[in-house]
Amino acid sequence: MPVELEPDIAHRLARRLKGIKGFSWDEENIDATADDLRRWCRGAELNGEWWPPEKQAEWLVEQARDEWREWKGMAALRALLLSKFAPGPETLRLV
Repeated sequence: MPVELEPDIAHRLARRLKGIKGFSWDEENIDATADDLRRWCRGAELNGEWWPPEKQAEWLVEQARDEWREWKGMAALRALLLSKFAPGPETLRLV
């Protein structure tokens, strides 16, 4: 059964992306980003470790903040998530 990222947590994490130059501070963008985080971060098992949605989303936001000097867009953010959590043989099970 899929687990969902709580809306308030998704919004808090989406707002943290404001630290990346070029990320829109517009509230509609924050809402849409939070919705994407809720859709993408559903929990996963990676190398025998359970990653709940909150832990996935926190990892994603912190990676983007650490690695990106400028905002690269939502497709790049999703690609960053998949770089860690993309299905691979015997390493990942998305719930």
